[in-house]
Amino acid sequence: MKRLIFITVLLFAFCNACFAPMWIGLDAPQDDGQARQGVWNSPELKTIKAAYSDIIQTRLWPLKLDDVAKIFGPKLQNKPDDMVLPLAAGNGLGLSGFGPGGTNDHRHVDFHAVGEIGYVECFYQFDGTNIETAVFYLRPDDKFVPLKSVNDFSKRMKWEKVKFEGLKEWLDEHLPKITDLGVVEVSASSPSRIDLGAGTACIIRTRDIHQPNVPLWFSMDLSKETTNSDERSMSMQRRSISQTNEAIGFSIDGKYYRLTPKLVGQLHGSNN
Repeated sequence: MKRLIFITVLLFAFCNACFAPMWIGLDAPQDDGQARQGVWNSPELKTIKAAYSDIIQTRLWPLKLDDVAKIFGPKLQNKPDDMVLPLAAGNGLGLSGFGPGGTNDHRHVDFHAVGEIGYVECFYQFDGTNIETAVFYLRPDDKFVPLKSVNDFSKRMKWEKVKFEGLKEWLDEHLPKITDLGVVEVSASSPSRIDLGAGTACIIRTRDIHQPNVPLWFSMDLSKETTNSDERSMSMQRRSISQTNEAIGFSIDGKYYRLTPKLVGQLHGSNN
């Protein structure tokens, strides 16, 4: 499948700024697109999908451009031709569609090798430094099973589970250690403060941008608690949540954290 880009017609407005999700089709040349779509809701795929998303949102989101190069090595000069898109990655991903533009828009996409296991494609935010999202790919071998129909699903999953375990082991060995802060209550009505110890705290400002067709969707700005406006701006990280019990990762002063935000207060059109 060739990569396709299109922008949804929904615009979400908040704080005098607008954005629209830009959906990008991901390349899976070895597979049949309809077959991938046909297995997407398979119960067997549910657990690995959750684990795949958790790695990206809690382990890669906190990384910055320099961190990525130190962990994975220099970016690849060319897009690899020996990569398999995991079924857990789906067929596409969403990116922010609007931003500052012009000379202030430093978005870019880099490929890096993940040891001998596969590759990671990092999509950077407008500042060119923070990761917006990422996609993992696996390297095929003589046991690889392309998904040409839904009948290939069981054999393909057997191969992917082995590869995914290898990917997790590599990441656990090479990625920074992370502190789990557990469930943290956030509110759109007032900032939340998290004590990180050693005189450091994180401030979370939450925006409820709920829409009728999105059961739970809110955005959070996380930054270091400081009176220095430049330091606060440099530490700012934006995260979006699309479902309950969804964990996110962030970094403050070179230390890495994960938390599961719980939005408290009345949501538009929701009883949560």
